Order: sequence, then structure tokens, then C-alpha cells
Amino acid sequence: MQYSAAVRTRILLVLAWYLPGFRGGGSIRTVANLIEYLGDQYDFLILTSDRDWRSSAPYDGIRTGEWTQVGKARVRYLEPREWSLRRLARLMRSVPYDVLYLNSLFSPDATIRPLLLRRFGALPSAPVILGPRGELAPGAMSTSTWKKRAWLAAARALRLLRGILWQASTAAESADIRRALGDVEIAEALDCSPDYRDWPGYAVRAPKAPGRARICFVSRIAPVKNVEFALRLFEGMEGDVTLDLYGPIDHPEYWARCESVIAALPPNVRVAYRGAVEYADLGHLLATYDLFLLPTLGENFGHTILEALAAGCPVLVSDRTPWRDLEASGVGWDVPLDDAEAFRRALRTVIAMDEPLHAELRHRARTLALRCADPALAIEQNRALFEHALRLSPQSKWR
Repeated sequence: MQYSAAVRTRILLVLAWYLPGFRGGGSIRTVANLIEYLGDQYDFLILTSDRDWRSSAPYDGIRTGEWTQVGKARVRYLEPREWSLRRLARLMRSVPYDVLYLNSLFSPDATIRPLLLRRFGALPSAPVILGPRGELAPGAMSTSTWKKRAWLAAARALRLLRGILWQASTAAESADIRRALGDVEIAEALDCSPDYRDWPGYAVRAPKAPGRARICFVSRIAPVKNVEFALRLFEGMEGDVTLDLYGPIDHPEYWARCESVIAALPPNVRVAYRGAVEYADLGHLLATYDLFLLPTLGENFGHTILEALAAGCPVLVSDRTPWRDLEASGVGWDVPLDDAEAFRRALRTVIAMDEPLHAELRHRARTLALRCADPALAIEQNRALFEHALRLSPQSKWR
């Protein structure tokens, strides 16, 4: 592998999924945005899968077995057999780096294997940043609980997490990390968002008619996203309602339960599963809906919430995200999960709404998104995150 003559800090990211993937959720976009903003200051090297989440086929047009320039990062796409401990150790040892950056706590390939290799001396000495991306939030920990707690117990017993610098996107996530792991070292750094000023599709939509609503759910079809709860909100709902569900099916057995709820909904509520949507199409898609619905059990950031707002789509979400006081801001609602009736009241409000009132919500949503997506603070915090990590081990082994 060839490097430029100018020596810059090299950050190796091991990721379960990266571009051109999109099924792996908001963390892909977080990393892509981070590299776009800081890729002129740091050298980013990425080891990732050669296929998208839950896909049996590699991406079209990629090359495995070599480093490829993707934006401002160099990426090596790994075939499934290359994730073995032996091959991964050989590959990681062949890549000089100053910081190892892991983007999940529970990924078997992209986190657990590198931590095992690190613990037993198979990797060079370098500081490690680990961003759990909301995986330690109470809602996220309430699904597959025994597996997650068993892994954490094993990680403690094997001392896999010793000396790690934990990244929290918000103060709430810092609290989640400390609740799960105790007094560990944490640096807060916001997720990086794109510049939404050119976000497509904002003004392309049909007028809002009273008594009708087009509503979308855009996320993984998984218990943590609370899809079944979302569907049950429409039991007995009046009005002409279209509810479209977008996202990969994470748990087929959970989706079967959701289908049973859909079958029992009144005929005036038409529900359709539309599959996963590519990020390039997301702005146009969100702009055509009257409401974005996500009663999630927990989000450390909530990229699709921000994306809906940027597309001028009001949102109705749970109180388990950083997006709060939405009703006071005039852009939607954040509602406690134990108050289903409050969710229904918000839905009825949107269904009854006319075009002039809805247009006001759309304008305020767009304005809020542009204000919140200002990247300056996130860029500075992420730069500070890397400098913090470097201070933990200032002497690089490859320089």
C-alpha cells in the first residue's frame, strides 16, 4: 500500500458496512460525513465488508483484495472469509495506523474480532476509539438482552475493553455508557451531518388536504424501532390514511407479527411495505409525505429524523431521541412511549390539518434542520476526539 510523502495521522476504521452500502443505517452516513469534513487533515483507512447488511451478494463494481479510493478515504472491501481472526490480524498488521476506530460495540466481525486480536497482542499498540452509536441506550439494551449482557460480561472478564476511549454523541449517551460500563473514559463528539441546503425535493409535494394524510416510517423493521407499536396507533383511526414502511427487515419473526396487525387495521388505513430506500433517493421521498413517524425505543442521534426535517416533513417521534421540544418548535411532536393516546392525538391533528397550516410546519422543519445541521461544532468535536486519542499513545510505531 502506498502513502503520500506528507505524514499525516492515520486512522484505521473497521466497519461492518460502508459505502456504497445503505442498509446498515445512519452510522454509514455518519462516517462518510466525518471523512468528507476531516479527510484533508487525517488519512482515513477503512476495512469493511464487500456486501451490504443482510445481502448475500457483493456490491456491483467494487474490487476486493486491494485498496480503493472512495471519496477521501482508502477502503479495502473484505470477502466473508477474510474476517477470520488469522486473516484479519495479518491484514491489520500490514496497515500502519495511529488510531483504531471501531463503530459498534456488538459487531462480531468489525468489533469483537479486533478487540480479541488487540487483547492477545496480535495487533500493533495504538489507541482505540469505540463509538457504540446508541447500542447502550436502555431501549436498545432491551432487545436481545441476554446476548448483549453475556458479551459485556465476557468482555469484562477478558479485559477486552481496557484502555478504550469511548465516543458519545450526546450527554445522554455518555450517561448510557457510564450506566453500562462504569467509570470509563468518554469524549463527546456529535455525529457529523451533511449540508442540507441542497437537500433535494423540499418543495415537490401535493397540497395537504384535510382528512387525509400520507405518513412514512423509515428505519429498520426491528423491535428497537417499535414498528408494531407504530402500527397499533392506527387501530380505529379515522380519515384517509396512507402509511408506507421503508427499511430492511431485521427480524422476520417480528415482521410477521407486524403483518398480523396490518391485516386487522380498518380499510381507511392503507399500509404498504416499500423495502429499503437508497440514501440518494431519501430527500425526494421524505418531501412527499405529510408526517414522518418513528416511536423508537432509542436513538443516539436519529439521522432520519433530521433528514425528514430537512425535507420539510414534520415528525412524530418518541421521547427516546435527542430531538426534543418539537411541538414548541412547531415542527412536530416528541411523545413519551407510555402515552399512546398522545401519539394518536398528534396523528389526528396531522390528518385534520389543511395546506396553509401544514406549509408552516414544513417551513419551520426545514429551518430547524438547517440550523441543527451546521457542521462546525461536530467537526471541531471530532477533531478533538482524535487528538484526545493520540495523547493516550503519542508515540506511533510506524513513523
